[in-house]
Amino acid sequence: MINFEITASPSIGKKTELLQSVDSIRNKIGKICDHFKVTALDNGGYTFTFHFDSEEQAEKLFDSESFLLLTGAIKTLCDKTSYSINGKKINFTKISSNHISKTLINN
Repeated sequence: MINFEITASPSIGKKTELLQSVDSIRNKIGKICDHFKVTALDNGGYTFTFHFDSEEQAEKLFDSESFLLLTGAIKTLCDKTSYSINGKKINFTKISSNHISKTLINN
């Protein structure tokens, strides 16, 4: 199983816009991965959690328009973000299947 997580803190006044963006694509993302959950954090931020059965399933999401819309909204509307695969923090520019494989092999 692959767990991918994004933690993001919305910029001041951008929380509603971020949640609207997420709500507009939630169902499409949920159909691609096994599990997609948005959790509100005590500090006003959010954690976006994705669970996949396989690398192929993760690749399908990462190559999807819905994922590009989600990450674009997060980059535009949030001040602070962090990304991790199976608990290991990664630098995120554009995630790829090669990035997933390297991260999983190095764990």
